[in-house]
Amino acid sequence: MSAPLPTEIPASSASHEALLRSAAAMMRSRHVLPSSLGAERKSKRAIEFLDADVLSRKLPPVQYLVEGLGIAPGAPVLLAGYGYSGKTMFAQALALSVATGKPFLGAYPIASPGPVVHFDFEQGQRLTVERYQRLAHGLGVESFLHPLKIAIHPVCRLDDPDAEQLYAEAIGNAKLVIIDSLKASAPGSDENSSDIRARIDLMGRLCERLGAVALFIHHAKKPKAGDPAGAKYGMRGSSAIFDAASSVFMLSALPHESPTVEHSKDRHRGKPVDEFAFRIDDLEHADDPKWGLVLTRQDVAPPATGTRSQVADMREHVLLYLRNAGGRFNGSTTALRQALGKRTGAVSSALRELLAEGVVEKGNDVLGPYIRLTRHGTAFVAEEDDF
Repeated sequence: MSAPLPTEIPASSASHEALLRSAAAMMRSRHVLPSSLGAERKSKRAIEFLDADVLSRKLPPVQYLVEGLGIAPGAPVLLAGYGYSGKTMFAQALALSVATGKPFLGAYPIASPGPVVHFDFEQGQRLTVERYQRLAHGLGVESFLHPLKIAIHPVCRLDDPDAEQLYAEAIGNAKLVIIDSLKASAPGSDENSSDIRARIDLMGRLCERLGAVALFIHHAKKPKAGDPAGAKYGMRGSSAIFDAASSVFMLSALPHESPTVEHSKDRHRGKPVDEFAFRIDDLEHADDPKWGLVLTRQDVAPPATGTRSQVADMREHVLLYLRNAGGRFNGSTTALRQALGKRTGAVSSALRELLAEGVVEKGNDVLGPYIRLTRHGTAFVAEEDDF
């Protein structure tokens, strides 16, 4: 039988230290010390590195969702534009094409059809369902047996503490995830701060792991005189939003004209697709003039027949504008057209001629797309007396 613990601490320091060591041993046997607990937590958050086998292995081809537009899993796709530019309609048409396997805008094959998840934080049930029904009629889809899940005003937002787990469960095996819109999905985050990028990265991290494409709809600001041009500066909020995306599509529309789409960034291929437009047509059925909705890709409209003089005048406008801007314009053809206040077709035709003649050149750098005078163009402008 073991001796009972003493009721008083012995006077000698040696006995006192022995008793303390004994008590510490008992505590270690029953509890995890704070230092051990810290090590355990740290191991759960340990940084993982790619090993030599992964670095040496040949990479498979990029698994595009829509190869013609460079859309593939990875960092999110950004679809931006100001009000009534057609961005939500564009996204919903893409959703139906992915879910049904039918070509997007009648022109872009879907490489990997499958389930779609749409998180609608803005439109509400009536407008969203009505738009999907009209687009389905336009595609010839008779029922919604295809895998399309729509969440109207989800309670969980991207800046909630448990967002990553809840959205991973909701996304499941989806091929496309639409978030409408970035700001509404993270109301506690300031879109003018670089902190907003954490919400975009969260969805990108999830979708890359799950093999899905995340598409954020984002609002753009209307251009004002003196504003820098280009998609990076045309979007509302922090430039970190542009930086976080793998692909950026900017939509714009003038009254009574088809929306135009400027692809200003493509990480996968390094070269954006050429600017294009899409026509929106109502499809009549029985007594309903707006029964269906059809979106069709089209080239940016060329100038009408017999407007050669308009193109010639536009060449002068473009060259004068570039000269006064120091020889370079930061932006796309669409942005230049907006800056000039001219029709898209005339600007595009004038630029095509100037590009073919080597007077101007187009490209992309850290500031985004640009149009600038070449050396030949600078000399050409200097020789002109009629500017």
